[in-house]
Amino acid sequence: MKLSNIMVATVLSVMCTSTLSSEGKQIGIESIISKKALNSYLTKYNDATENKAFAQSESGVWNWRSNRTSVEYAKSSALISCRSQNKNHEKDYPCKLIDVNGKFFNSTD
Repeated sequence: MKLSNIMVATVLSVMCTSTLSSEGKQIGIESIISKKALNSYLTKYNDATENKAFAQSESGVWNWRSNRTSVEYAKSSALISCRSQNKNHEKDYPCKLIDVNGKFFNSTD
C-alpha cells in the first residue's frame, strides 16, 4: 500500500470519529484548517511523543509542539508559537488549541 493510500485511509478513519461541538463547530480531523496543517498533523504530530498540543487560527495559521516536560507546557508552547505567527489576525481570529496528546476537543483558550 502506498503512503498516499495509507494517509487517505487514516484520514477517513479519523473523520468518521469527528463530532460537532455544542456551538456546531467541527471537532476532529475535519477541524484542521489547511492541507499543509493536515499533512503535518497526520505525518508528524501523530507520531510525536506525549506532552504535545496542536493550535490553529481561523486565519489559517497553525503550530504544534511536542516532547515538552508537561501537558501544560505543550499547550502554552503551541499557543505562543501560533500567536507569534498570527499577530495581524490574533484579535479577530485567535489561535486555539484543537488537540492535546492526540485527543481533539473544542477550546476557548
